[in-house]
Amino acid sequence: MGWMDKIKPNITFGKKGADDPIIGPPIGSYASEDPRAKQAWIDLGKVERTAGVSDATTMVRKILEKSLTATATTVGIPDIGFKGARQQLFQRFNLVDLYAIAHNNSDLKTAISNLKQEVFRRGMRWEPAFEFRCESCGVDYPKKEAEGAHFHCTHCDPVTDETGDSLNRDPFDEDSDKAPKPPRLRAPNPAQRVRFEQIIQKANVYGQSLTRVLQSTEDDLNIADDLFLFLSSEYNLDWKGGEEIITREVKQIFRLDPVFVEFDTDDENRPGFAHHICLAHRENLLTIPRDSGWEHDWKGRCPIDKHTTLPVMFRYSPYRGVFGAHPGGPGPERAALYLVQGEVVHSSKFSPSELYGYSAVLAIYEKVLSLIGMDRYLYDYFFERQVPQGVITTVTDNPQDLETRKEQMLAEVLANPHYIPWLAVSSRSGQGKTEFVRFAYSLDELQFLPVQQRIAQAVAGIYGVPGLFMGFDTGGGGGLNNESQQLTRMSRGAQLSQDVYNTEVFPQLLKAFGITDWELTLTPAEERSEQLEWEIRQRKAQWAATHANMGFGVEYFQDEDRYEITGKIAPKSEQEQGGMFGGFGGGGFGGDDQDPLSPTPDEPEPSSGDTGVPDTGLPSTGGSPTRSVGGQAEV
Repeated sequence: MGWMDKIKPNITFGKKGADDPIIGPPIGSYASEDPRAKQAWIDLGKVERTAGVSDATTMVRKILEKSLTATATTVGIPDIGFKGARQQLFQRFNLVDLYAIAHNNSDLKTAISNLKQEVFRRGMRWEPAFEFRCESCGVDYPKKEAEGAHFHCTHCDPVTDETGDSLNRDPFDEDSDKAPKPPRLRAPNPAQRVRFEQIIQKANVYGQSLTRVLQSTEDDLNIADDLFLFLSSEYNLDWKGGEEIITREVKQIFRLDPVFVEFDTDDENRPGFAHHICLAHRENLLTIPRDSGWEHDWKGRCPIDKHTTLPVMFRYSPYRGVFGAHPGGPGPERAALYLVQGEVVHSSKFSPSELYGYSAVLAIYEKVLSLIGMDRYLYDYFFERQVPQGVITTVTDNPQDLETRKEQMLAEVLANPHYIPWLAVSSRSGQGKTEFVRFAYSLDELQFLPVQQRIAQAVAGIYGVPGLFMGFDTGGGGGLNNESQQLTRMSRGAQLSQDVYNTEVFPQLLKAFGITDWELTLTPAEERSEQLEWEIRQRKAQWAATHANMGFGVEYFQDEDRYEITGKIAPKSEQEQGGMFGGFGGGGFGGDDQDPLSPTPDEPEPSSGDTGVPDTGLPSTGGSPTRSVGGQAEV
């Protein structure tokens, strides 16, 4: 039987006694979810009980069989490839070897360390999830739109009390007591961040900051391609009015070693369908019955206090007999700690799948081993070499004279380093010969250094780390060897890791702390220079001035640092009458009747260096100042 056959519901038809109830469709099947299909199932049972099986009932049976088999309960993961049970059973513990290789090879260690440093170099930052939000309907508003609506929701009906008075009065609105108002909009609440900012400073009992914990998990991503964070929590289980209430408060955050973490899966590799536990009696491991439809209708109850149980998603087994649960209740040999959903944050970077990732080190495994062998060769070559470079052999009929002459030459060389030996070779027999037999090749002959650098470049390339950060001699030139291009490549490699935290890890952490008004992100590694920022803002101002010269209305929003073009191009006569910034349709920089460059009562006179464009917070860049004088544009 294949694994696909396991997800098909069992369909049983048979004659029952007259008094036996008709068994309904299996839980979780199509017929159990659809009322009409369920009734057809029951009617078919009645007909077969009284009249037996006929062609008509056979046709209905086929229809029901198709409807049942067309919708599977939950698709599992086949036990093939590099994921699922195969990796779970045979490859997890082998990750120890990958960690040993990564930490003991200088090139791989350098690539991982530089990438990690770049990911967290500029730290984390808070960003509001919205500017203004209606608490009633959940619609978000930008600041300008919220101000236009007087900070009241335009999608909700007015809220009144029993007397008809408004429950959302605006204290700045004189007529607020006369007309009901829709719900008021609210800004993000900074109080939501207080508890999490404490965790950022001290995440666990070891005194680690959250950044230090995440740096450890970054190594896990680069080596094992699996990140596991354990949210140690305190639960409060209570009953109120017959309704179960479960509250949770995260106390600490730990990094879990991927070597010892496994998904707790059933025989179809589905996490959460093998075991369940009660939060109050975590040591009592309960088994989920097979084909019971719990994925649609959870039936887990603690046999001790009747609290709802939760499905086990992960199994952490670092030391046998220290942590965990024992089947059937507490026991002396506890093998693992079973964790439910929400207690562990898991993510992969290079090869995310339904369960585990796939280590990038395995793709360069032979290359890294080659680098380790080359390092060992260099060590033996220069430090522990006991075999000489070679030997000199001489074929002669008078070895005693050769030894005497050799001793004389060595003495002369020691006395005078510039001494040049003068040797005479007899040609009487023609058989005398001297040659050098080498026992080892030089590094240049082996092309050792170029080969080593080429392999190291391939190792660093899989992590997106360019040669500039690895200490390679790129040889100058353009293209990817350009220094600015290498910085860009490094930033993009770091962005891959930052996306894992920004889109997967941080949202789960904020959800566990109940933070809904703020988003936590890692600051992008690629810094934009101040000169580039100023050039962009200058071009924006020039672009707005160009449209204003054409007669468009131009409005500047300082908070957002953006320009908005409004209106149509006015006739030339109107442009001359209204000046350069008069605008069409009253949009201009300073309004319909006011020269935008003339000072307001609260503003000083513009200096001689003013450019005549709205203040962008930038110094003068040397452009030609423009000012409307006497209805004419003066440049």
